[in-house]
Amino acid sequence: LKIYSELGRGTTFKLLFPCAPGDADRVAIPDAPKSTWRGHGCVLVVDDEESIRTTAALMLRKLGFETAPAADGRAAVEAFRTEPDRFTFILMDLTMPHLDGEQAFTEMRLIRPAARVVLMSGFNEQEAISRFTGKGLASFLQKPFTFEALSETIQRGLANAPGLK
Repeated sequence: LKIYSELGRGTTFKLLFPCAPGDADRVAIPDAPKSTWRGHGCVLVVDDEESIRTTAALMLRKLGFETAPAADGRAAVEAFRTEPDRFTFILMDLTMPHLDGEQAFTEMRLIRPAARVVLMSGFNEQEAISRFTGKGLASFLQKPFTFEALSETIQRGLANAPGLK
C-alpha cells in the first residue's frame, strides 16, 4: 500500500499485489439476465460520473427506453424545463455538483408535479431517501447495481405510471 497526499490536491492510494504463479484461469462471464419486461419512452439519466451515465443508459436501452444524459443537477433541470413531458421518468444520482439530487428533484417537481424520479446512490437507502419522505419519490436504486436490479426497481417503483406496465 502506497499513499501520496498533497495539501489542496488530494490523496492517491496505490495497492500493489504480488503476481500469482501460473496461468490465469478463464472465467465465464454470464450473459445479462433475459428480462421479458419492456418499457418505452425517454429516461433522463442524471449522474456526474460519465461511466455510470453511460452504463445506465445502455441498460435502459436494452429495456426498451430511449435515454437523454445530464452530467449534473443543473443540466438535468434545464433539460427537463425545456421538454418536461418528454421524460417518462428520471434516473438521478443523489450527490452531484451544482444542484444535488434533492435540489434537482424539488425543481423538477415545481415544473411538473407528477414527475417520476428514481433516486440512485451509493449511500444506504434509509440515509439516501430520508430527505424525500412524503415528497413522492418513485423508487430507490442502490449503487452499484446490476441490469436485473435496475429492471426490478423500475418495474416496482413505476408500476402505476402510465405507459410503463
